Amino acid sequence: LLICYGSSLIKSDLLRAYKGKFINVHLGLSPYYRGSGTNIWPLINGEPEKIGATFMHIDEGIDTGEIIHQITTEFFIGDSPHTIGNRLIKKMTMVYAELIQKFSQLHTMQQYEFSGLLYKQKDFNEEACRKLYDQMNNGLIENYLNYRKPKINIITNPGMTE
Repeated sequence: LLICYGSSLIKSDLLRAYKGKFINVHLGLSPYYRGSGTNIWPLINGEPEKIGATFMHIDEGIDTGEIIHQITTEFFIGDSPHTIGNRLIKKMTMVYAELIQKFSQLHTMQQYEFSGLLYKQKDFNEEACRKLYDQMNNGLIENYLNYRKPKINIITNPGMTE
């Protein structure tokens, strides 16, 4: 089993040699947000419910591999982009360890079709940063906590709860 976290695109013989046994964690909820900064863009776009992590099989695309399991984060009054991200990374590491331990017990999951948004590093510029902090300063998290939007579709692998 090969595990990955925080890499650029991988295009090599490893993908074929370890097919089904080469997994990645993407800090973002695929397919809603793919590419770079995928837990910042939901804040910029006013969609904090789409912040999370996706555990997936690696393929040659940008965060397009078969999804194994997903998690979302928790929010608290006074959160900043950094506290939200750090809390998610802490949760992600614990879930990743559990996923690795239970890998042989995981189920094949039916995927859902949705094109989502793709962002690149160059998209995060001064204007995007300004929008991010405007959203945060205008009560994005407090409004979300008080008026939660409907839950989004995330994939929960039954093998993770057994």
